[in-house]
Amino acid sequence: MKTIINQILKQRFLLIIGIGMTFVQTGCSKLVEADGPGTSLLDKDVFRYDNTAIGAVTTLYGSMSEAWPQYGGELSTLSVNAGLSADELVLYSGSGNSKLDAYYKNDLNSTVVDANDYWGTAYKSMYRVNAALEGITASESLTPAVKNQLLGELKFMRAFYYFYLVNLYGDVPLILGTNYAVNAVAPRSSRQVVYQQIINDLKDAQSLLSENYLNADLLTPYPNGNEERVRPTKWAATALLARTYLYTGDWANAETQSTIVLDNVSQFELGTLNTPFLKNNKEAIWQLQPVNKGFNAMEGYFFVLPLTAPTGSNLFISMRHCYRVSMQQI
Repeated sequence: MKTIINQILKQRFLLIIGIGMTFVQTGCSKLVEADGPGTSLLDKDVFRYDNTAIGAVTTLYGSMSEAWPQYGGELSTLSVNAGLSADELVLYSGSGNSKLDAYYKNDLNSTVVDANDYWGTAYKSMYRVNAALEGITASESLTPAVKNQLLGELKFMRAFYYFYLVNLYGDVPLILGTNYAVNAVAPRSSRQVVYQQIINDLKDAQSLLSENYLNADLLTPYPNGNEERVRPTKWAATALLARTYLYTGDWANAETQSTIVLDNVSQFELGTLNTPFLKNNKEAIWQLQPVNKGFNAMEGYFFVLPLTAPTGSNLFISMRHCYRVSMQQI
């Protein structure tokens, strides 16, 4: 049963960071540092109108996509670093990159890795997520359908961040509000408590998110076949919930949730090897829009080898030629 579920999830639901990777475990002892007041997301007027509330949440997706793989930062870089540490990738000896070399040799230390590598960046991003959650929850002027969709997206986003934090660091502080003085000295919560919060958020997201891919107004769905898959739907929450159950050893619920998505043959299907990395392909459940001009996905920039030989711009060689990895999509 475990093997079957693993294969289903690996083949069908590729998370942005790459499914099945062995994560670096580290005992970071730094306090959680989050932005203090003053951010625009704390301005109640932002959440008075549909368009400004949608814009505020949309900016949070942009930050997920903007980091370069060799520099750490947002979770969109994790497929590279975790792949190196798990021996799924080989680092080209001529890369000259000390940070990537430390991940590759599992020799991480404070001289090459700092708190901004995932820990600090993730918590700063989640501070903004929590601020948006509070603002949208308190708003009484948003269109109900827009409000529900945005709350579902934010719950999904928080669960997404915590899923990878708990796999990177084990016990982590569980930050669910915007009191920066409290957040800065928050103790770690057990992995079990964090996983339960992830499950709670994803169940909420399932009930709030649309089943369809929505236009920019979050009110009208795209015509079937022309949808942009850049905002989470009920199916994205279900896929991540299935994987969370898998990681917690709840095999029955993992199979149940994955089957829900597998049975949705009208929206999802396996394509050829040429299609999984393309925009809006039917194998993708959720994709992040690129924010760096000229680079649709950073794997393409670093993983595609020239006909001659690897260079400093082609740092990695995949060890698993039949294993699809995309940090761009679920």
